[in-house]
Amino acid sequence: MKQPSPALLLIVACSAEDVRRSSDMMMSSLPEKSVTTRFAVNLPEETGRHSTPWTDSSKVGDTIFYTRGRVITTVSINTDSVWTTRPPDRLTLGLPNGPFGLPPDSLCTLGYTGTTLPVVASSVLQRLERTRHCGARTVATIRRHMLKDSTGNLSVSATRTELATWPWPGVCSRVKDSTIIAFLIGDDVTATEWGPAPVATRLAQWDTIGSLIQARCPDAPVVIRALPTQLEPRSSWQWVTTAWAQYTGPRRHGTPEKFLATEVASAKRQRLGLVAGVNLLNGGCGPAETGRCLPDIPGTTLPGTKSNLYQMSAAEFIYYKTVAMSEPYVCASVDWSWGPNFRSDFHGRSEIRSAAKALAVTAARRQLADCVQR
Repeated sequence: MKQPSPALLLIVACSAEDVRRSSDMMMSSLPEKSVTTRFAVNLPEETGRHSTPWTDSSKVGDTIFYTRGRVITTVSINTDSVWTTRPPDRLTLGLPNGPFGLPPDSLCTLGYTGTTLPVVASSVLQRLERTRHCGARTVATIRRHMLKDSTGNLSVSATRTELATWPWPGVCSRVKDSTIIAFLIGDDVTATEWGPAPVATRLAQWDTIGSLIQARCPDAPVVIRALPTQLEPRSSWQWVTTAWAQYTGPRRHGTPEKFLATEVASAKRQRLGLVAGVNLLNGGCGPAETGRCLPDIPGTTLPGTKSNLYQMSAAEFIYYKTVAMSEPYVCASVDWSWGPNFRSDFHGRSEIRSAAKALAVTAARRQLADCVQR
């Protein structure tokens, strides 16, 4: 390559010196916090290079800074790894599946993807964040005693007072990103513990409580943990969107297929979505001598939470749950209940852990249904 003349080198050197002096004078007028960042790339000698002309300008106050130079680039790029990231705007799991009342930390360790979360204002946002971190969804629940007045009866006014304490902006954001799939506002709706009001009056109260949720988070699913057939005495639901079909074994409900078909038909008549689960702790058919078990689906002698009731066997767990999760209308499968809350080691049984893993595969492959069907 032809060497530049001494005269040209002298001109370039003088020009560079003038630029440095001008730069020093201008930089002295900049704020003290200005920072000049330099980037250096050390290229292997054997790597080919080429230059790309580069110019830029910037303005500080009434002064315009002009720069010109060259970008030194390589002619080859070695890619060591490739990866992508996706913002978690919305969970893309299959059917939410798991036991009622499972603590968020246990979601991570046991691999379940659905549960319920009683709302305590001071801790709910942290627990929801943990639930989402574990890749799960939950049903936010009004605590049972907060639904009652001082006399122990179901009360819209008492519920309104409780809901006023919730951190709604954060809670509603978890509805939008699908961490909360529904709000559970009531359980055992026909039980006498809610007061002496007729069932029709009580159902109207539940619907009004549903409106309190909808006023805070419009269009959020609102569920009552009651069979659709128990909700039919109310001719039309305005605010409650979803019922809950819990199968409590052949002793009480016959075959799971017949039970679910009846409840799905009722939910459709009322234009209600449907959560379906099983009674893990008291829904077993028991030992063979009881004569209550379905053919080829043996039970267990393990006691439930009450006398003459039994936990489900692994065979029952898989069969009953598979029936529930195979129904396309079902939007979540949450079971009663998390054993340790009732001094039961149901989820600690090795055969149940194995069954749960098999059911998790079925749930993950299930297309997600909507808990609002109107």
